[in-house]
Amino acid sequence: MAEGVAVCRGLWKKSLLSLRAMHASFEPNHYPVTGAAAVPALLFHLHDDNPQSARVAAAQQLLFPATPRGVCEEMHLNWWAVLKLYEDGWLSFSPENTPTLDEAQEAELRFVGSL
Repeated sequence: MAEGVAVCRGLWKKSLLSLRAMHASFEPNHYPVTGAAAVPALLFHLHDDNPQSARVAAAQQLLFPATPRGVCEEMHLNWWAVLKLYEDGWLSFSPENTPTLDEAQEAELRFVGSL
């Protein structure tokens, strides 16, 4: 048991030195150490703590993106009704001119189509 703790402390010291070398703002004295199993990567000083910086700028690429017609067929939704939803302003995208849907568009189509 003591041998495992000694190994953890040795790894901890090495990771502190690595982190200090990688990032100049890392100061381990500001954070209390409550055990040998602390995660050094979480101890970095955040320069931008705005929650908007965590948003994904672009839509995630899907392996098998859905098509508007495919979603409509899966939901047993009439294609004409979906086009009418877009014309009436219920959909933010044109299902006719959108070859593949991103996650937000698919969720929107499923939600509005189920009403």
